[in-house]
Amino acid sequence: MSSAVNDSTKDDGPPSGEDHEHSATARQDAGRSKRVRHAVGVGLCVTALAAGATAMSFGPSAAASPRVLLYVGVTYAVLAIGTLIGMWRRGEIARRMTPKFGDISIAGLIAVTLHLAAVVVVAFIIGTPREGWIMRVYLHVGDPATTRVAGVAVLVALVGACEEIVWRGLVNAKLIEAFGSVRGILSGTVLYAVAHVSTVYLLRDVAAGLNPLVLVAAAGCGLVWGVVADQTERLMPSIAAHALFTWSVVVFPLWQL
Repeated sequence: MSSAVNDSTKDDGPPSGEDHEHSATARQDAGRSKRVRHAVGVGLCVTALAAGATAMSFGPSAAASPRVLLYVGVTYAVLAIGTLIGMWRRGEIARRMTPKFGDISIAGLIAVTLHLAAVVVVAFIIGTPREGWIMRVYLHVGDPATTRVAGVAVLVALVGACEEIVWRGLVNAKLIEAFGSVRGILSGTVLYAVAHVSTVYLLRDVAAGLNPLVLVAAAGCGLVWGVVADQTERLMPSIAAHALFTWSVVVFPLWQL
């Protein structure tokens, strides 16, 4: 009996260093798993909402009308406000949203580079049956020759800024926190592109067929803006770059350069 009591007393002794290590590892694994679930959930929710808004904006009934920007504009504005409120509550808004000297220069350089890259791509398309792709995009937004280009360009730039707050400020941030910079940026880029998949069908051309231009642009630009936001650890450079780029492709149609 005495031996059993002594054995029980030994078992109830303080945990060893190995027990502490296992406990800490278990807590870390649980925390990591929670971050992953949260990041994936946020990413999928935003993707679903953005995909729905994009599909409505690029549907036939919205062509060359204010509804082209209404659906995506309202959706992204609401999501951006929610993202900014979350940053403010966490005490991050000043660090991530305060402009710094050189932001406009960085944004301008990125926007010009992306615009020129788009011009090069379009140059290979113009004069081929696939030029219908680029014309379908512009005609859906509104014929540059008849539309109030300045007003549309400003609205497009504002929508782009809201997109940046949501995707790079929320989705990419959560994914990077869960998976690290490289995998977080890549997975965020994939989700951003997925949100534009509907345009492949909705902007199809009778002669050229399915239209991949918006999808490819979303993937390429999303990757660049994601890297910029991650490297600067702020959103203003990528916000300005996104806004300037989308403004430029409306004001200066890609086939005219």
